[in-house]
Amino acid sequence: MDMIMTMDEQGKKVTVTQRIKGIVTKINEIDEIKVLKEIMDSAQEMDQGINQQ
Repeated sequence: MDMIMTMDEQGKKVTVTQRIKGIVTKINEIDEIKVLKEIMDSAQEMDQGINQQ
């Protein structure tokens, strides 16, 4: 996966380029993952919370 991020902070622009290569193993051996209802109820879409500080 190639990922390019450009950030602008106080008029200065920085670009970060990453190339990631990975291998996924034992993917079908993972048991069910249960998430608490409180967590699901308070979850936000990533684009909604990313710029809130």
